[in-house]
Amino acid sequence: MTPPDPLVIRQSAPPALHLFRIDPGFAQARTLAEAPTPAILAAALGLPHLPPNSAEVIRLADVTALGLRDFLVQGHDVQPGVLGPQTDWLDALDGHILILHPSLTHAGDVTLHPCPGLSLLGAFALAAPAPTPLHLPEAERPVTMGAPPSSPDGPAAKGSAMLIILLALIAALIALGLRFVIGWPA
Repeated sequence: MTPPDPLVIRQSAPPALHLFRIDPGFAQARTLAEAPTPAILAAALGLPHLPPNSAEVIRLADVTALGLRDFLVQGHDVQPGVLGPQTDWLDALDGHILILHPSLTHAGDVTLHPCPGLSLLGAFALAAPAPTPLHLPEAERPVTMGAPPSSPDGPAAKGSAMLIILLALIAALIALGLRFVIGWPA
């Protein structure tokens, strides 16, 4: 069997998970399924190294209760609309899969040269990230109205001291009252 064609993942592309099926009939792919160390993962993808947390191998037997489709939606933020009825076949897969995360392209475009036994199942778009906060120039920022931070001898500190004195006074009055009411010894 000839090796799969190179796959280019662009940094500018929308964030997506790339899923590969691992065929245990090929020695390098079988090693990847059995011992997915960063060095073995990088070698199987034809890369000199992998960024941390950019790839993972999943044993599908571990996610059968949830199903691969729900595992991708709930555990990896894949857009539910992307996994419509045409992807029911994902739940029928067995063995191991390799998931490549968008962090793989953090430093730029990546060209993969997958080893024989790795076959691309697809690229699945991730849910849109939360909008980034708007950074306004200092002059256009809204003014936050609130109390200035209190100093150690400011009103907040004086209020705390008054509360402690009040609680001590209440405790003394209760003790004095108990002494007279039930004849508690002095």
